[in-house]
Amino acid sequence: MHYFFTFIACLIVGLGLPTTATYVILAAMVAPALIEMNVPIMAAHLFVLYYGVLADDTPPVNLPAYAISGIAKADPIITGVQGFKYDTGALLLPFIFATNTIILLLPENAGLYAWYEIVWAIFTALIGILVFVTVIQRYLFTNYRWYEWIIALTSSLVFIHVSVYTDLLGIGLFVLLIVINKMRKKRQDQQADPGQVVTA
Repeated sequence: MHYFFTFIACLIVGLGLPTTATYVILAAMVAPALIEMNVPIMAAHLFVLYYGVLADDTPPVNLPAYAISGIAKADPIITGVQGFKYDTGALLLPFIFATNTIILLLPENAGLYAWYEIVWAIFTALIGILVFVTVIQRYLFTNYRWYEWIIALTSSLVFIHVSVYTDLLGIGLFVLLIVINKMRKKRQDQQADPGQVVTA
């Protein structure tokens, strides 16, 4: 919960500020709070930097959207919302920085973890991000039903916690989601073209 409040603080403080100013302010105001929560210094600063940069592309301020929409002659609000959806694909990554510092390969962690633990941590972080992308887009092989969306969201969130059990749970949910969504996609293809035999 503490990480969530620091995430909200980063988004609010970073609204409408250039990247350098955002980082300077957040490094002075928010990063120390994360360090007090035993987050390594490097992870804390990466956390605030990432969310500070993301704040630039967060509605309703979303200054880059106005520049881009002016070039594209598009609506700035729609452009901003769509850009934010693309950004949120890796929204959970800083939480992983803070809770699973293995993937940062910090000098202070040298010799503490075996190579397979590092590979596993990177692999599960990647899977978590990929699942979360499908949550944002509400699509895998076909559009999600409400229960598939809940499975995908649960799968992505459990990867944040550092544990073999939660990792296996997240992978299991993701495999279940693939099976359910793929089977539904197959049925849709068969109904669209009854004379076609779908082998995928």
